[in-house]
Amino acid sequence: NTLKTLPPVQFISGMGEVIKHGIIRDKSFYDFIKQNPEKIKALDSNTLIEMAKCNCSIKASVVEADEKESGLRAILNFGHTIGHAVESAMNFTMTHGECVGIGMAAVCKIAKDRGMIDDAMVSDIENVMRCYGFKLKISLPDADTIFGFMQKDKKKSRGKLNFVLPVGIGEVVRVDD
Repeated sequence: NTLKTLPPVQFISGMGEVIKHGIIRDKSFYDFIKQNPEKIKALDSNTLIEMAKCNCSIKASVVEADEKESGLRAILNFGHTIGHAVESAMNFTMTHGECVGIGMAAVCKIAKDRGMIDDAMVSDIENVMRCYGFKLKISLPDADTIFGFMQKDKKKSRGKLNFVLPVGIGEVVRVDD
């Protein structure tokens, strides 16, 4: 019932986290999101309950396995390095989820360029995100501005940016090169 009170832009923002959890950790959950957009967007109570239970379970399992954020928990930052930079560059006029969605699309393209995933997977993820109302292309300041904001990322370690890249639906790797 609480989800039904949200303005559409906030519901979309929250769906960014939901989609993210499927991509990073659970293919069957991702498939559920992909196969049920009409029910989810119509705010069908039973579907939302199932979605929320699965989503919370995924996040809880990651946090429980790595309470101190020393390893596994970093996968929750999928899309965030670029997303936070977009958020700053846009002067916080977009929601966090919208910006992370752009970041998720960007890291999928990085993974594709590295040969970690194929065009079909990038298209599939982008189609799911668009289905839920994400804009994946926006006008941004120049690349140097975005890169400057990325350099301020709080998750940098040893002076290096960290990225979480998909290698399959439900599986990601962390890189800092």
